[in-house]
Amino acid sequence: MCFGVVDCGFALDNYAVWWGNKSSRDARPSDKIQSFKIPAELRQNKNGSPVAGYDHALVLLADGTVFGIGRNYFGQSLGYPTTNGAVVSGLVRPNNQTLSNVVAVAAGWNHGLAHNEDGSVSLWGRDFFGRNIQIRGGFSNIAHIAASYSKPVGLDRSGKVIDLVSGMAVSQLVGTDFQAFLSHKKERLSGLALTDAGSILPWSEKGVVGFSKVPTFDEPIKAVSCGGSFSLVLTANDSLHCWTENYEAYLTTNTLPFKKELLEKGTNGPKRIVAVSASNNVNLLLRADGTVEKWGIDPKDDFAVPMGLSNVVAIAAGQTFCIAITTNAVVAERFKR
Repeated sequence: MCFGVVDCGFALDNYAVWWGNKSSRDARPSDKIQSFKIPAELRQNKNGSPVAGYDHALVLLADGTVFGIGRNYFGQSLGYPTTNGAVVSGLVRPNNQTLSNVVAVAAGWNHGLAHNEDGSVSLWGRDFFGRNIQIRGGFSNIAHIAASYSKPVGLDRSGKVIDLVSGMAVSQLVGTDFQAFLSHKKERLSGLALTDAGSILPWSEKGVVGFSKVPTFDEPIKAVSCGGSFSLVLTANDSLHCWTENYEAYLTTNTLPFKKELLEKGTNGPKRIVAVSASNNVNLLLRADGTVEKWGIDPKDDFAVPMGLSNVVAIAAGQTFCIAITTNAVVAERFKR
Protein backbone atom coordinates (compact mmCIF):
# COMPACT_ATOMS: atom_id res chain seq x y z
CA MET A 1 0.00 0.00 0.00
CA CYS A 2 1.09 3.58 -0.68
CA PHE A 3 1.05 5.96 2.24
CA GLY A 4 2.18 9.53 2.44
CA VAL A 5 1.71 11.00 -1.01
CA VAL A 6 3.11 14.44 -0.24
CA ASP A 7 2.15 17.54 -2.26
CA CYS A 8 2.05 15.66 -5.53
CA GLY A 9 -0.43 18.02 -7.17
CA PHE A 10 -2.67 15.44 -8.86
CA ALA A 11 -3.73 16.58 -12.35
CA LEU A 12 -6.97 15.91 -14.17
CA ASP A 13 -5.46 13.53 -16.74
CA ASN A 14 -4.05 10.53 -14.89
CA TYR A 15 -3.03 7.11 -16.16
CA ALA A 16 -2.30 3.94 -14.20
CA VAL A 17 0.75 1.94 -15.34
CA TRP A 18 0.67 -1.68 -14.11
CA TRP A 19 3.60 -4.11 -14.20
CA GLY A 20 4.78 -7.35 -12.57
CA ASN A 21 2.56 -10.47 -12.47
CA LYS A 22 4.94 -12.59 -10.40
CA SER A 23 3.10 -15.77 -9.28
CA SER A 24 -0.35 -14.42 -10.11
CA ARG A 25 -2.79 -17.30 -10.59
CA ASP A 26 -4.05 -15.88 -13.89
CA ALA A 27 -0.87 -14.16 -15.08
CA ARG A 28 -0.30 -14.06 -18.82
CA PRO A 29 2.95 -12.92 -20.53
CA SER A 30 1.04 -10.32 -22.55
CA ASP A 31 -0.03 -8.64 -19.31
CA LYS A 32 3.53 -7.81 -18.18
CA ILE A 33 3.08 -4.02 -18.57
CA GLN A 34 -0.20 -2.24 -19.19
CA SER A 35 -1.69 1.22 -18.81
CA PHE A 36 -5.22 2.45 -18.14
CA LYS A 37 -6.82 5.89 -18.38
CA ILE A 38 -8.29 6.94 -15.03
CA PRO A 39 -11.72 8.48 -15.67
CA ALA A 40 -11.57 11.36 -13.16
CA GLU A 41 -9.24 13.41 -11.00
CA LEU A 42 -7.62 11.57 -8.11
CA ARG A 43 -8.45 12.42 -4.54
CA GLN A 44 -5.36 13.43 -2.62
CA ASN A 45 -5.60 11.40 0.56
CA LYS A 46 -3.26 10.69 3.45
CA ASN A 47 -4.74 7.19 3.59
CA GLY A 48 -3.13 6.40 0.27
CA SER A 49 -4.28 6.23 -3.32
CA PRO A 50 -3.71 3.90 -5.02
CA VAL A 51 -3.71 0.95 -2.61
CA ALA A 52 -2.68 -2.58 -3.60
CA GLY A 53 -3.66 -6.11 -2.60
CA TYR A 54 -2.48 -9.47 -3.95
CA ASP A 55 -3.24 -8.78 -7.62
CA HIS A 56 -5.59 -5.81 -7.63
CA ALA A 57 -5.37 -2.09 -6.94
CA LEU A 58 -7.93 0.53 -5.95
CA VAL A 59 -7.78 4.24 -6.76
CA LEU A 60 -9.91 6.77 -4.88
CA LEU A 61 -11.28 9.48 -7.18
CA ALA A 62 -12.08 13.08 -6.31
CA ASP A 63 -15.81 12.57 -6.90
CA GLY A 64 -15.96 9.89 -4.19
CA THR A 65 -16.05 6.91 -6.55
CA VAL A 66 -13.46 4.11 -6.65
CA PHE A 67 -11.57 2.88 -9.74
CA GLY A 68 -10.36 -0.74 -9.65
CA ILE A 69 -7.54 -2.32 -11.67
CA GLY A 70 -6.37 -5.94 -11.64
CA ARG A 71 -7.42 -9.58 -11.61
CA ASN A 72 -11.07 -10.00 -10.81
CA TYR A 73 -11.88 -13.70 -10.23
CA PHE A 74 -13.41 -12.86 -6.83
CA GLY A 75 -14.67 -9.41 -7.82
CA GLN A 76 -11.80 -7.79 -5.92
CA SER A 77 -11.19 -5.18 -8.64
CA LEU A 78 -14.70 -4.32 -9.85
CA GLY A 79 -17.00 -5.43 -7.04
CA TYR A 80 -18.39 -8.31 -9.11
CA PRO A 81 -16.41 -11.27 -10.56
CA THR A 82 -15.31 -11.75 -14.15
CA THR A 83 -13.85 -14.95 -15.53
CA ASN A 84 -11.50 -14.21 -18.43
CA GLY A 85 -8.37 -13.94 -16.25
CA ALA A 86 -7.24 -10.63 -17.73
CA VAL A 87 -6.24 -7.46 -15.93
CA VAL A 88 -9.42 -5.37 -15.99
CA SER A 89 -10.32 -1.84 -14.96
CA GLY A 90 -13.44 0.13 -14.16
CA LEU A 91 -15.50 1.76 -11.44
CA VAL A 92 -16.14 -0.49 -8.45
CA ARG A 93 -19.81 -1.58 -8.35
CA PRO A 94 -20.62 -4.04 -5.53
CA ASN A 95 -24.19 -5.36 -5.71
CA ASN A 96 -24.56 -3.57 -9.05
CA GLN A 97 -24.29 -0.15 -7.39
CA THR A 98 -21.44 2.26 -8.05
CA LEU A 99 -19.67 3.29 -4.86
CA SER A 100 -20.01 6.98 -4.05
CA ASN A 101 -19.15 9.38 -1.23
CA VAL A 102 -16.06 7.31 -0.39
CA VAL A 103 -13.33 9.03 1.67
CA ALA A 104 -10.74 6.21 1.92
CA VAL A 105 -10.00 2.78 0.44
CA ALA A 106 -8.01 -0.29 1.49
CA ALA A 107 -7.05 -3.48 -0.35
CA GLY A 108 -6.72 -6.92 1.24
CA TRP A 109 -5.47 -10.11 -0.41
CA ASN A 110 -8.68 -10.77 -2.39
CA HIS A 111 -10.97 -8.00 -1.19
CA GLY A 112 -11.53 -4.27 -1.17
CA LEU A 113 -12.76 -1.94 1.51
CA ALA A 114 -14.27 1.55 1.32
CA HIS A 115 -14.82 4.04 4.13
CA ASN A 116 -17.86 6.12 3.31
CA GLU A 117 -18.58 9.73 4.16
CA ASP A 118 -21.35 8.75 6.60
CA GLY A 119 -18.94 6.57 8.63
CA SER A 120 -20.16 3.26 7.20
CA VAL A 121 -17.88 0.70 5.55
CA SER A 122 -18.37 -1.21 2.27
CA LEU A 123 -16.69 -4.57 1.54
CA TRP A 124 -16.40 -6.67 -1.63
CA GLY A 125 -14.41 -9.75 -2.74
CA ARG A 126 -13.24 -12.62 -0.52
CA ASP A 127 -10.66 -13.37 2.16
CA PHE A 128 -7.16 -14.86 1.91
CA PHE A 129 -8.58 -18.38 1.49
CA GLY A 130 -11.23 -17.45 -1.10
CA ARG A 131 -14.05 -17.62 1.43
CA ASN A 132 -16.98 -15.24 1.49
CA ILE A 133 -16.65 -12.52 4.11
CA GLN A 134 -19.14 -9.98 5.39
CA ILE A 135 -18.76 -7.08 7.74
CA ARG A 136 -21.17 -6.48 10.55
CA GLY A 137 -23.54 -3.57 9.96
CA GLY A 138 -24.07 -0.61 12.21
CA PHE A 139 -20.58 0.89 12.13
CA SER A 140 -20.92 4.67 12.23
CA ASN A 141 -17.99 5.66 14.44
CA ILE A 142 -15.14 4.43 12.21
CA ALA A 143 -12.40 7.01 11.61
CA HIS A 144 -9.95 4.93 9.52
CA ILE A 145 -9.87 1.57 7.73
CA ALA A 146 -7.17 -0.95 6.81
CA ALA A 147 -7.05 -4.44 5.30
CA SER A 148 -4.83 -7.35 6.27
CA TYR A 149 -4.57 -10.31 3.92
CA SER A 150 -7.55 -11.99 5.52
CA LYS A 151 -9.59 -9.46 7.49
CA PRO A 152 -10.76 -5.85 7.21
CA VAL A 153 -10.19 -3.69 10.28
CA GLY A 154 -11.25 -0.24 11.42
CA LEU A 155 -10.05 2.33 13.90
CA ASP A 156 -12.93 4.02 15.70
CA ARG A 157 -12.95 7.53 17.13
CA SER A 158 -12.14 6.27 20.62
CA GLY A 159 -8.91 4.58 19.49
CA LYS A 160 -10.28 1.02 19.37
CA VAL A 161 -9.06 -1.27 16.60
CA ILE A 162 -12.04 -3.36 15.47
CA ASP A 163 -12.18 -6.58 13.47
CA LEU A 164 -14.98 -5.56 11.09
CA VAL A 165 -16.00 -9.19 10.44
CA SER A 166 -16.52 -10.24 14.06
CA GLY A 167 -17.26 -6.75 15.36
CA MET A 168 -14.84 -7.37 18.23
CA ALA A 169 -12.18 -4.92 19.44
CA VAL A 170 -8.70 -6.44 18.98
CA SER A 171 -6.55 -3.60 20.31
CA GLN A 172 -6.76 -0.17 21.96
CA LEU A 173 -4.62 2.79 20.95
CA VAL A 174 -3.86 5.66 23.30
CA GLY A 175 -5.18 8.89 21.83
CA THR A 176 -7.69 9.72 19.13
CA ASP A 177 -5.84 12.05 16.72
CA PHE A 178 -4.57 9.86 13.90
CA GLN A 179 -3.85 10.79 10.30
CA ALA A 180 -3.28 7.26 8.98
CA PHE A 181 -3.99 3.66 9.99
CA LEU A 182 -2.31 0.60 8.42
CA SER A 183 -2.20 -3.18 8.62
CA HIS A 184 0.77 -5.43 7.97
CA LYS A 185 0.40 -7.79 5.01
CA LYS A 186 -0.11 -10.91 7.09
CA GLU A 187 -2.96 -13.25 7.97
CA ARG A 188 -2.94 -12.28 11.67
CA LEU A 189 -3.85 -8.71 12.53
CA SER A 190 -1.14 -6.17 13.32
CA GLY A 191 -0.18 -2.73 12.08
CA LEU A 192 0.63 0.89 12.83
CA ALA A 193 -1.20 4.16 13.36
CA LEU A 194 0.37 7.51 12.44
CA THR A 195 -0.62 10.30 14.84
CA ASP A 196 -1.28 13.90 13.87
CA ALA A 197 1.87 14.81 15.81
CA GLY A 198 4.03 12.59 13.57
CA SER A 199 4.64 9.61 15.84
CA ILE A 200 3.65 5.99 15.27
CA LEU A 201 1.87 3.54 17.55
CA PRO A 202 1.81 -0.26 17.03
CA TRP A 203 -1.29 -2.41 17.38
CA SER A 204 -1.96 -6.16 17.10
CA GLU A 205 -4.51 -8.77 18.05
CA LYS A 206 -3.76 -11.02 21.01
CA GLY A 207 -1.21 -13.73 20.28
CA VAL A 208 0.63 -11.99 17.43
CA VAL A 209 4.38 -12.32 17.89
CA GLY A 210 6.38 -9.17 17.25
CA PHE A 211 5.31 -5.63 16.38
CA SER A 212 4.87 -4.73 20.05
CA LYS A 213 7.07 -1.64 19.87
CA VAL A 214 8.57 0.78 17.37
CA PRO A 215 11.97 2.45 17.13
CA THR A 216 12.51 6.08 18.03
CA PHE A 217 13.17 8.68 15.33
CA ASP A 218 14.83 12.07 15.61
CA GLU A 219 12.34 13.70 13.23
CA PRO A 220 8.54 13.61 13.06
CA ILE A 221 7.17 10.95 10.70
CA LYS A 222 5.21 12.07 7.66
CA ALA A 223 4.65 8.76 5.86
CA VAL A 224 4.66 5.07 6.78
CA SER A 225 3.98 1.84 4.88
CA CYS A 226 3.63 -1.70 6.24
CA GLY A 227 5.05 -4.75 4.48
CA GLY A 228 4.69 -8.33 5.66
CA SER A 229 7.12 -8.33 8.57
CA PHE A 230 8.64 -4.89 8.25
CA SER A 231 7.72 -1.22 7.94
CA LEU A 232 9.02 1.73 5.94
CA VAL A 233 9.07 5.21 7.45
CA LEU A 234 9.67 8.58 5.76
CA THR A 235 10.58 11.29 8.25
CA ALA A 236 10.08 15.04 8.01
CA ASN A 237 13.62 15.55 6.71
CA ASP A 238 12.81 13.08 3.87
CA SER A 239 15.02 10.31 5.23
CA LEU A 240 13.88 6.74 4.57
CA HIS A 241 14.07 4.19 7.39
CA CYS A 242 13.10 0.55 7.64
CA TRP A 243 12.72 -1.81 10.56
CA THR A 244 11.56 -5.30 11.42
CA GLU A 245 10.97 -6.66 14.90
CA ASN A 246 10.85 -10.41 14.28
CA TYR A 247 13.69 -10.81 11.75
CA GLU A 248 11.49 -12.41 9.07
CA ALA A 249 12.01 -9.84 6.33
CA TYR A 250 14.93 -9.43 3.96
CA LEU A 251 14.59 -5.93 2.60
CA THR A 252 17.41 -5.88 0.08
CA THR A 253 19.10 -8.74 -1.71
CA ASN A 254 22.35 -10.05 -0.26
CA THR A 255 21.83 -8.48 3.16
CA LEU A 256 21.11 -9.88 6.58
CA PRO A 257 17.88 -9.13 8.44
CA PHE A 258 18.01 -6.12 10.72
CA LYS A 259 15.94 -4.32 13.33
CA LYS A 260 16.31 -0.75 12.13
CA GLU A 261 18.26 0.79 9.28
CA LEU A 262 18.56 4.14 7.58
CA LEU A 263 18.10 3.31 3.89
CA GLU A 264 18.62 6.82 2.54
CA LYS A 265 19.39 10.16 4.16
CA GLY A 266 17.05 12.98 3.22
CA THR A 267 18.02 15.43 0.49
CA ASN A 268 16.55 18.49 -1.16
CA GLY A 269 15.82 18.92 -4.83
CA PRO A 270 14.46 16.58 -7.52
CA LYS A 271 15.75 13.40 -5.86
CA ARG A 272 13.86 14.02 -2.63
CA ILE A 273 11.69 11.04 -1.64
CA VAL A 274 8.01 12.01 -1.51
CA ALA A 275 6.26 8.62 -1.13
CA VAL A 276 7.02 5.01 -0.21
CA SER A 277 5.11 1.73 -0.58
CA ALA A 278 5.96 -1.68 0.89
CA SER A 279 4.81 -5.17 -0.05
CA ASN A 280 6.03 -8.56 1.20
CA ASN A 281 9.11 -8.73 -1.00
CA VAL A 282 9.41 -5.62 -3.17
CA ASN A 283 9.18 -1.96 -2.23
CA LEU A 284 8.79 1.26 -4.22
CA LEU A 285 9.79 4.85 -3.65
CA LEU A 286 8.72 7.96 -5.54
CA ARG A 287 11.04 10.93 -5.98
CA ALA A 288 10.11 14.58 -6.41
CA ASP A 289 11.15 14.48 -10.07
CA GLY A 290 8.40 11.91 -10.78
CA THR A 291 10.68 8.88 -11.11
CA VAL A 292 10.15 5.53 -9.36
CA GLU A 293 12.70 3.12 -7.88
CA LYS A 294 12.29 -0.49 -6.79
CA TRP A 295 14.26 -2.64 -4.35
CA GLY A 296 13.79 -5.91 -2.51
CA ILE A 297 13.77 -9.65 -3.20
CA ASP A 298 13.27 -9.96 -6.95
CA PRO A 299 15.84 -12.43 -8.38
CA LYS A 300 14.17 -12.59 -11.82
CA ASP A 301 13.56 -8.84 -11.97
CA ASP A 302 9.81 -9.40 -12.35
CA PHE A 303 9.12 -6.01 -10.80
CA ALA A 304 11.64 -3.92 -12.76
CA VAL A 305 10.32 -0.39 -13.22
CA PRO A 306 9.30 0.07 -16.88
CA MET A 307 11.88 2.01 -18.86
CA GLY A 308 10.81 5.58 -19.49
CA LEU A 309 8.22 5.72 -16.72
CA SER A 310 8.07 9.38 -15.65
CA ASN A 311 5.80 12.14 -14.34
CA VAL A 312 4.58 9.79 -11.61
CA VAL A 313 2.45 11.27 -8.79
CA ALA A 314 1.53 8.15 -6.78
CA ILE A 315 2.67 4.53 -6.31
CA ALA A 316 1.65 1.23 -4.73
CA ALA A 317 3.45 -2.11 -4.42
CA GLY A 318 1.25 -5.21 -4.44
CA GLN A 319 2.09 -8.85 -3.89
CA THR A 320 2.29 -9.80 -7.60
CA PHE A 321 2.50 -6.39 -9.29
CA CYS A 322 3.32 -2.71 -8.91
CA ILE A 323 1.32 0.31 -10.03
CA ALA A 324 2.16 3.95 -10.66
CA ILE A 325 -0.06 6.90 -11.53
CA THR A 326 1.46 9.13 -14.22
CA THR A 327 0.25 12.37 -15.78
CA ASN A 328 2.26 11.74 -18.96
CA ALA A 329 -0.10 10.61 -21.72
CA VAL A 330 2.78 9.76 -24.06
CA VAL A 331 4.30 7.41 -21.50
CA ALA A 332 0.92 5.80 -20.82
CA GLU A 333 0.22 5.29 -24.53
CA ARG A 334 3.50 3.40 -24.89
CA PHE A 335 2.28 0.77 -22.41
CA LYS A 336 -1.35 0.69 -23.53
CA ARG A 337 -2.77 -2.70 -24.59
